[in-house]
Amino acid sequence: MAIGARLIGLALVSLDAASAARRGSGGSSIASAPKLPLGRFVNSGWVNQPGGEFWRVPVRTGDRLVIDYGVASHACDVVRVDIFAPRVTDYTLGSSSPVAEDENSGKSELVWIAPISGKWTIRFDECSTNAYRFRGTLTSAHLPSALGARSIAGARSLPLARTYASGWVNQPAGEYWRLNVRAGNRVAIDFAVVGRTCDVARVDVFAPTVSDYTLGQNDPVAEDETSSTHELLWTAPKAGRWVVRFDECSTNAIKFKVLIRRH
Repeated sequence: MAIGARLIGLALVSLDAASAARRGSGGSSIASAPKLPLGRFVNSGWVNQPGGEFWRVPVRTGDRLVIDYGVASHACDVVRVDIFAPRVTDYTLGSSSPVAEDENSGKSELVWIAPISGKWTIRFDECSTNAYRFRGTLTSAHLPSALGARSIAGARSLPLARTYASGWVNQPAGEYWRLNVRAGNRVAIDFAVVGRTCDVARVDVFAPTVSDYTLGQNDPVAEDETSSTHELLWTAPKAGRWVVRFDECSTNAIKFKVLIRRH
């Protein structure tokens, strides 16, 4: 009997664990937010909590996050999901806009590509009391990440020969790189937009003498943009550390590959 009772007890513990795995509870603030559960449906909600509830999800540049969600409450007929940048805190939340958002009174799916690596904040919201159900699915980009600088002064050498994932958040000027070439070198920049936040990507090449102070007075010597994939071909007229800028939208996710045919 003791053995039988022990087995029954273990079975009940197992059922309780499985039940708990299907339930979730986000944080009432960004600081208290737990890690977003992935790969399974989770039931969650909040009571008398005007700010909804928060989760954190660590991602790498180019990763694809899909959130299937739906409202499951009679207290509120809609649920909203927002994604905030890693640097947003409880103190800056009120002055920050989400980089991706969606809401629905039934079931919906939010698909988002991470423009930069970090622990992003997911907020489910609407009504002070709500119940909802969601499933998060994260797919790796399987690409090395390379992030450009916010200015020409901080620009590093543009990585070559491989496809890289890149992007920026709340950065109206895009990102900057330096490209070392010799006169007559032929440069091929394959680039593509991969984010859902912005439907176009642009690349500009500026002369080596252009600085952050003179950028507004200078036109690019080569430029191109695309809403899918494209290739910019350019021949360097002289040697130097040329400026390459990827741009369009204050938040974007892209991928690129740069090849130099040297003479």
